[in-house]
Amino acid sequence: MKKLKKLSLKERNRLIARYRRYTKRTFKRKKISKSNDRIDVENIDLPSNFNLHENTDETLKIMNDFRAKVNGNHRLKSLNFQEIQHIDSSSALMLVAEIDVWNEKIGRALSPNHKTWDTRIKALLCEMGFFELLKMPPLEEKQKIDKEIIFLKFISGHKSEGEKARELKEKIEEVIGKELERKMHLFEGLTEAFTNTAQHAYNEKPCRYDKWWITAAYKESERKLVVSMYDRGKSIPKTLHKHDKWNQIKSYLSGDIMKKHTDLIEAAMRVSFEQKGGSKTRTQTQKTNRGKGLKQLLDFTKEGGRLTIISGKGYCVFDLNDNKLTTKKRKSLKYPLEGTLIEWKIDL
Repeated sequence: MKKLKKLSLKERNRLIARYRRYTKRTFKRKKISKSNDRIDVENIDLPSNFNLHENTDETLKIMNDFRAKVNGNHRLKSLNFQEIQHIDSSSALMLVAEIDVWNEKIGRALSPNHKTWDTRIKALLCEMGFFELLKMPPLEEKQKIDKEIIFLKFISGHKSEGEKARELKEKIEEVIGKELERKMHLFEGLTEAFTNTAQHAYNEKPCRYDKWWITAAYKESERKLVVSMYDRGKSIPKTLHKHDKWNQIKSYLSGDIMKKHTDLIEAAMRVSFEQKGGSKTRTQTQKTNRGKGLKQLLDFTKEGGRLTIISGKGYCVFDLNDNKLTTKKRKSLKYPLEGTLIEWKIDL
């Protein structure tokens, strides 16, 4: 066996320095490679018609792309708003929620150039609170324009917070210029939705991102009011199997009951409606389960309004007239809405 040569102190130090240079270069290459894996998309371009109802597939695809960046801690350069020509309040609220969570998680505000935005879109998004979220100065008075629709600033929370529902009600009354009819139904519907979100959408490992967001929009020329609520938690179809009325819900279904989210939402609404009989009290145990209080959401829209629920790949529109529940529209979605969006639409 060949005897190893004994190194001098100078030779040992030279080898140590060479090894340190090598490991430093290797670590730097790995860091760059890992960083490049994360930066797969620098920008997200929002479509010209950013609307969950009129342009459902494209809007949800964009939202899923953005949400993936938020949840995956990706480095996103900016959101491009300049192509937007039409936007509805519910879609804008979903965008608010993702930007809000982005700010919480990443701590770095996105910096879009609002000078290139459509003036109407700019004014609406400023009203809803986008400029504060994006760390941009508010519009000057001369930049504001007359619009046919008004967006109210979003409100967010974590639990079933009645004062937040009252705050939105007061903002609505300020805009419409009178006391809101059926205001207790709005209050009860919102607090029911808050409770469902807190107890079921975010029921595992709660964190500061587990929030709900609400807003409203008012079109004065048509006297139409839209109230929207969104959460990023588990969708209704994913939680119904834990519902104590699951067997009753299944009785409305046929085929692959775990696949058709629209059928699940519709069945849960019908079971809830029949269980309450249109006028009964909440439940014998006074407990709230995801789906058990869905009838509560309808009361604000009865006699002329509509309730829309979008959750997972399910999209359902209901109305309640003469104490009769009708499904006005239903469709299965190409892309899921991760969470739940509830929209109340009424004529004043």
